[in-house]
Amino acid sequence: MARSQSHSLAHSVPSVTLVCLYNLFQSVPSVTLVETYCKGKNLVIAGYYQANENYSDNELNHVARTIGRKVQENFQDACLLMVDNRKVKVESVSQPYKIYTLRESGWKDSDRKNLSEDSISKEECLYALLKSGSQRQLCDFDNHFDDVKNDWRNLELNDLISRCT
Repeated sequence: MARSQSHSLAHSVPSVTLVCLYNLFQSVPSVTLVETYCKGKNLVIAGYYQANENYSDNELNHVARTIGRKVQENFQDACLLMVDNRKVKVESVSQPYKIYTLRESGWKDSDRKNLSEDSISKEECLYALLKSGSQRQLCDFDNHFDDVKNDWRNLELNDLISRCT
């Protein structure tokens, strides 16, 4: 998500973890709830991230491309972030994702040869969070639908991320 400012990404804010998107019955109300939440906070959905269930599958699939196009309809600078499961390890985090942007011929890997200090700082934060086991606090919509006391906004985890970066 990002602060809404004339369709230009001004400041990104923590993300919302949706349910397994293969479960259409739960994903539709999840997306609707997130959109409503964003509008009330003057936010836009600026991108989509995905980590495939299969450890070795690190490619964009039809679901990611379709959701990415839907996000891009409402935010022209939208991006897809594909987590490379093989690179997410407690002992080291080295560019554990690929960023894709939509071009005429489809979603293409963005050139990230020159990582900014901010990007390096975020990877160090990810390493620290993984090392502390913070990912166990993550609550998605599956958890929320099981028990509405589980907060899909992950406020505590997002606070940890904000303090880390």
